[in-house]
Amino acid sequence: IYEGLTEAPIEIVPYGIPRPPVLSSGESERMRFLTLGSFEPRKGQDVLAEAISKMDGATRERCAFKMAGRVLDDAFYDELKTAVANLEQVELIDALDHASALKLLNETDVLVLPSRDETMPIAILEAMGLGKAVISTDVGGVSEWLRDGMNGLLVEKENPVALSEALATCANRRELV
Repeated sequence: IYEGLTEAPIEIVPYGIPRPPVLSSGESERMRFLTLGSFEPRKGQDVLAEAISKMDGATRERCAFKMAGRVLDDAFYDELKTAVANLEQVELIDALDHASALKLLNETDVLVLPSRDETMPIAILEAMGLGKAVISTDVGGVSEWLRDGMNGLLVEKENPVALSEALATCANRRELV
């Protein structure tokens, strides 16, 4: 089929997205969690912040959390900054271009989507394409791609306790990631 082709064909994942190359990111002492999404209530970063605060201190100390996105709701973002101010493991990052977001995703261990509302986040497909663990709320079309306990962890939306438990599961059981 590829007769005369000198380079390997590009693998395509659903939606026609080329699979990015998997780069060696090295193993970190801390479990690295990443959330990609605009800063607005429907994306649920406030629920994630509450879930992080509910983790036991020793587990939280072994983790690093990054939340990246563009600010769509200034009041929400200000409340989020206040909520994470005392959580030294949490870093808020401004909007990234796609290449920078993929680089950051490649350097993480677990993608977290704490959304209240979604259709089907492309970030989940990109994370799965990179072999990353995924924790997501069970909203929109997410359960069409993720099966709880099989290829990801699904939690009920607006449930910081369940999200905290899923974060701790990944932090305490590296073999799952």
